[in-house]
Amino acid sequence: MMELLSEDTRIASDNLQNTSHNDPRPEIKLIVESGLNRLHLLGLSELRLKWSDLHGSNAPNSLSPNMLKGAIAYYLQEQAFGGLSKQARLRLKAVIASPRIGSMVVGHTTFIKPGTKFLREWQNKVHEVQALADGNYIYEGRTYRSLTIIAREITGTHQSGPKFFGINRIKLKPSEVGK
Repeated sequence: MMELLSEDTRIASDNLQNTSHNDPRPEIKLIVESGLNRLHLLGLSELRLKWSDLHGSNAPNSLSPNMLKGAIAYYLQEQAFGGLSKQARLRLKAVIASPRIGSMVVGHTTFIKPGTKFLREWQNKVHEVQALADGNYIYEGRTYRSLTIIAREITGTHQSGPKFFGINRIKLKPSEVGK
């Protein structure tokens, strides 16, 4: 079984030389699909061996069989069809380096676009905060690194900034992240 998966990966990679990223030849799709279907037949020890063959190192012990299957499936598809675009790789590196680049992540699921304005009335005064492209915020002419710091500035007490400004956490589909 393992030899067939390895052979599928090699054939798909060799055939990719004459194939564009957006228009893979049907036979490459079939080869990859066949390899992906066979992944579900592998046990944990076979999945760990496959990981080792592909990555040249042992699979992390913390990965479940389903996580190993997903990672191996991604690798097989990446080898056959190409990985992330250069733009996507650069964006991911920027997010890793500073989660405040572009659309800022609040918690893990809410994204705030630069230019967004938050209005909050507190003790008969309207407070306006604007999100900046670098992930910081402007409030009363000063730059702040978080909504929580601004909420503390306004109220004099510790408050959750997103909650204070009424930001609801929403569930995003993976395809919606970064839009």
